[in-house]
Amino acid sequence: MTRTLELTPEMECVLERKAVRAGMDLDAYLQSIVEKAAAPRRRKPKTGADVVQALRDAGVLGTFSDRPDSLVWARELREQAEKHLL
Repeated sequence: MTRTLELTPEMECVLERKAVRAGMDLDAYLQSIVEKAAAPRRRKPKTGADVVQALRDAGVLGTFSDRPDSLVWARELREQAEKHLL
C-alpha cells in the first residue's frame, strides 16, 4: 500500500537528521517508525515467570553464557575485590 505524507521542510530536515543518526535513509527511517507504531503492544509481565520469559524472548538471558553460575561468579568477584582491598 502506498500513502503520501506531506511534511513541512522543517519536519523533513529533522527526520532526515534522525535517519542519518540511525544509519538509515529517510524512507527506511519512516518505515521503521510506522512499523514500530503498528506493532502489537506487549502485555506487561505480571509474575516472575512472565518476566523471565520476556527476557528470554528478548534474548537478554544467556547473554553472558561464558560466565559461571551467578552465585559462583558473585563469589569470585567478591574474592577478587577482597584481594584488592588488602
